[in-house]
Amino acid sequence: MAAPTTQACSAGAWTKVATNVTYGQIGFDLTGPANCYVTWVLSGATAPSDLSTAHPVPPPNNGTQTVLPISADEGIDVYVYAIDNATTVIVEV
Repeated sequence: MAAPTTQACSAGAWTKVATNVTYGQIGFDLTGPANCYVTWVLSGATAPSDLSTAHPVPPPNNGTQTVLPISADEGIDVYVYAIDNATTVIVEV
């Protein structure tokens, strides 16, 4: 995997945080008030327009960060939607 990068996610909008990936992870720092959702589409497909295919990011078990793995047979684009407030995610792909 490449070095981790951070990606700012605006509130009330989908942000593409990874493009054409098959493995990696996304870390969510949930110490702030952000309420986030995540979804993915096949690489190059239309970006999501609503939350119908989104999954809520669960709160952290221990510590201050939730890490979601990325594992796909084909390249996917990963999107994050911050509901209440902007947030930052750590992307490792």
